[in-house]
Order: sequence, then structure tokens, then C-alpha cells
Amino acid sequence: MVKDMLSQRVPMAVAKRRLLEKQMVLMKLALKQWQAMSYDVPDEHRVHHLIEHWNTPTVEVNSHE
Repeated sequence: MVKDMLSQRVPMAVAKRRLLEKQMVLMKLALKQWQAMSYDVPDEHRVHHLIEHWNTPTVEVNSHE
């Protein structure tokens, strides 16, 4: 029973970790880009970029999983 559960959960945890690592790379890149920008009102290019990436897949991490 526990062995079966672990056999299912380990691949899921590995996949979730890979997704989180990819998201962390994107977050670090965004932070680096944003640090080079001024703190003014966003122009239409910046707003358009945010809207384009609004539907980027995310993963929810629950503490009970």
C-alpha cells in the first residue's frame, strides 16, 4: 500500500519540481529585466507583455501533498 502510493507520488513530485524550477528561471529573468526598468507608468508594450503571458501554466503547491 505505501509502496504503491510512493511509486505514484515520486514521479508526480519530480514533475512538479521540474515545473517549479522552470517557473523559477522565468521569475529570475523577469526580476532581472524589471530591475533595469524605471518605476514609471507602464507603457502599452509592458502591459501587452503581461497580458500575453497571463495564461502561462502555473502549479499550486499545497502543504498537504
